[in-house]
Amino acid sequence: MSDRHGSVRVLHVDDEPDLAELTANFLERSDDRLRVETTTSATEGVDRLREGNFDCVISDYDMPKRDGLDFLDAVREEYDDLPFILYTGKGSEEVASEAIARGVTDYLQKESGTGQYDLLANRVLNAVQQHRATRRAENLERVRRVLRDVNQALVRVETRDEIESSVCEIISKADPYRFAWIGEYDPDSQTVQPRATAGIEEGYLDAIDITIDESVTGERPTGHAVRTRELTVVQNIRENDEYEPWREDALERGYQSSAAIPLVYGDTQYGVLNVYAERTYAFDDREQELLDELAGDISHAISHAETRADQRRYERVIENLPVGIYRATPGAAGRILDANPALAEMFGAESPDEMVGREVTEFYADPEERVELSQQLREECIVREMELRQVTVTGNDIWVAVTAMCTEEDDEIYFDGIIKDVTKRKERERQLRVFQNAVETAGHSIYFTDTDGTIRYVNSAFEETTGYTADEAIGENPRILQSGEQDVEFYEEMWETILAGEVWRNELVNQSKSGERYVVDQTIAPVEDESGEIERFVAVNVDITERKDRERELDRSRDRWRALFESSPDAIAVHDVNGDIIEVNEQNVETLGYSREELCSMNVADYEIGHSRDELQNLWTSLDPGERIKVEGEHRRKDGSTFPVEVWATKFEFKDEERFIALGRDITERMEYEQDIDNRDGSNGSGG
Repeated sequence: MSDRHGSVRVLHVDDEPDLAELTANFLERSDDRLRVETTTSATEGVDRLREGNFDCVISDYDMPKRDGLDFLDAVREEYDDLPFILYTGKGSEEVASEAIARGVTDYLQKESGTGQYDLLANRVLNAVQQHRATRRAENLERVRRVLRDVNQALVRVETRDEIESSVCEIISKADPYRFAWIGEYDPDSQTVQPRATAGIEEGYLDAIDITIDESVTGERPTGHAVRTRELTVVQNIRENDEYEPWREDALERGYQSSAAIPLVYGDTQYGVLNVYAERTYAFDDREQELLDELAGDISHAISHAETRADQRRYERVIENLPVGIYRATPGAAGRILDANPALAEMFGAESPDEMVGREVTEFYADPEERVELSQQLREECIVREMELRQVTVTGNDIWVAVTAMCTEEDDEIYFDGIIKDVTKRKERERQLRVFQNAVETAGHSIYFTDTDGTIRYVNSAFEETTGYTADEAIGENPRILQSGEQDVEFYEEMWETILAGEVWRNELVNQSKSGERYVVDQTIAPVEDESGEIERFVAVNVDITERKDRERELDRSRDRWRALFESSPDAIAVHDVNGDIIEVNEQNVETLGYSREELCSMNVADYEIGHSRDELQNLWTSLDPGERIKVEGEHRRKDGSTFPVEVWATKFEFKDEERFIALGRDITERMEYEQDIDNRDGSNGSGG
């Protein structure tokens, strides 16, 4: 279908150009959803169908070389279900019967009068609507079938490679898909590297280089999907510049549209699934939703596969746990008597022999810790998980957790111990302290609450924003910040969301201790314990008061300019370089007699008299931005009457596009006045 917003593209084939253009104009006026393009032969019509993306074909029957039925056969060879309406002035029951046998969608006899165009427009819209509904149902069932097949495959496979290969194989074999691949982001090269492919590829991935940086290739669909973690669709590769510089390679392989779907589970992005279809606009809203759902299933399966792989690795690690084991003699001069390879590696020794014979004290960064450990062993005969800062044989500091006990053998006392390297955990604790400090010094107001809403922590920004000190706020409920702007239902919806374990975000008006109101963008996230139960909520409030003030001022400014536009005594029309009208004011509506909607579907040349569309377009394109010119001519009202006008045209740029504003004034009275003056002057002269 042409697009996802309701417009309908129609190809009208008629060997009489004037009649074809007349029909196109009346159809577009009959319904503003219709966009009609014309050709004058069946051969040209077939070529145009291949180049464009049309929802319906209207064809005359009696045409030279190839008549309407031959054209229908050609269309059906490539587009078996495209709506095709035979609209002919030389029809018969025999022609109609033959057309139906060959698969025509509808048949309509040309008649006199404009009423036939309303009927034709209605037939077109009905045919397209039915075709789209059928296509949507087929697409929905097809994607659901893909979902079922993929999920069945996910149950059978175990490794990530098997998951990705199976997914690509299944998708690439489902019409209208032609090719599927899964890529993974490589942070070192800032590129997306393929992991699995299937379908009509033929070296396509060898010819492209996908990045996620701010370069041209990084801004394209796959890079955008990886960077934003949002599904990115290109519905028409041929007409979409976002596919440069790969468009020609894609079109050569029959790719007409594509979807890049990020594979994300939790906070982890496993890659991106790319799907290519052989037709344009293959991914409607529902299909995108199902592809998103499919990506969730794939990501979940990959996560579980990775988890299983991790578990297997952890099991092997546990079976061969590199825990340091030692035996030492007690006392201040205690020495290591035995050590295993893991201990030697932990302390940077080349072998256990390099550890044996060393004094225990040389491994302690703080000798007092050695005294404390020895004393506790003598008193309690065991020490569990005592954390100590120690020094390796190479002079590096490490943190270890020591479990040791007194052992008596042959009347001799020994200290036997198990040592685990906890340096990384200590580093994480340090990072946690850094995080806590970051929260404390954050510029946004942050506070934690119990599940009943009791405040348990606030940062400095909270105190500064609200005026409440930490002592005043802790133990209270966030209701102390309520301004009364939000109703009970607002807060009920908030609690319903966060108690369900979901993140809640909204804007609301709070009130400080001093009574001053301010606007915040608030995000509340539940925090779960190890069992999955919610144990607290974290709220982050971003003060957006100034931004909201600016937005309100912008709205007021926009309203003022709109009022000036609508109340102007001149008829104003804003149009593009082709003359297609974008906006008009009320004076223009009153002057020409068309409705605002009718005018916004027209071209300036539709009511301009005395200048062709090409002449007008040449005039507009010759203008420099900001240049203002005056043109005098005539305009035609909807009722067919005409009147002289004086038009001032100005060129300007809006969002990198050329726009033109035309101020037209009815100068009928002025011209009548000038004519009257001329007549009087002529009378006075002849009588002198």
